[in-house]
Amino acid sequence: MRREPNAPDLVAVMPARAPGLFTGREYVVVAAATRENLASLIPRGSDWEIVHASGSVIARVLRLKAGRGFASYSAMIGDDEVCKFTWALQGLTVLTAELDVEFTRDQSAGLDRGLAMILAPILEQQARLVSERARVT
Repeated sequence: MRREPNAPDLVAVMPARAPGLFTGREYVVVAAATRENLASLIPRGSDWEIVHASGSVIARVLRLKAGRGFASYSAMIGDDEVCKFTWALQGLTVLTAELDVEFTRDQSAGLDRGLAMILAPILEQQARLVSERARVT
């Protein structure tokens, strides 16, 4: 992930095991310059945990709704929502879908925005798969 298109990488995400589809795999988030482990993204069914390198849970990302053309997730620290992810079709196919990421206004919420943004494409892929499965059934 970069701050600007031609800027240096800030953080990178790597699979903890051999790569595959986003779902069902643990990912390690590292500082791009130093390769220092910052956190892990751990799937828990349809939810995710963002876990600090020390092993403590930073946040839980809960899937609230998912189906044909729509999915929503909420990043929680304790009982407080710190970020919302909303995926929705903008047209007739998943190619027109968009994922919105909305952070709470409270800057002291405790979730590094980079960690939330690195999780966003994983949630988007998960939402696309659920939407496609719902279309088939």
